[in-house]
Amino acid sequence: DEILLPSTDTEPNHYETAVVQSVSGSTVTLEAPLQYRHYAGTQTIGGTDVTVRGEVGLLSKNVVIEGEDASPQGWGCTVFFSQSHCPEIGWFSGQGTIKNAEIRHGGRYRGGDAAVYVEKYDPLDWLGTAGP
Repeated sequence: DEILLPSTDTEPNHYETAVVQSVSGSTVTLEAPLQYRHYAGTQTIGGTDVTVRGEVGLLSKNVVIEGEDASPQGWGCTVFFSQSHCPEIGWFSGQGTIKNAEIRHGGRYRGGDAAVYVEKYDPLDWLGTAGP
């Protein structure tokens, strides 16, 4: 199987894919070492211990992205791709590929929001400095 490990630091390009060699209980052995550190641990936030870790995506199987069917506000799920800005690292582009995926209860039932949303910012327009 092939897996995706997203970035768990402030560098959005520190995601990577890996091929699983074997699984034994809760131990997963990969075919090659990872390039980046992927954090998992416990942090104390406001006096409460919270376990944090990056999610792992299984790329070699079909995926179902499912929103809540009975939401009183009419919300389903939204897959969002966007260009963004982080003051520490600057602008970076959101990129994505959706393959072998099914989206159930996507978008907003009342309001017309899409299940898959792609947005591109013009940095100058976003900063309010672009001309007409």
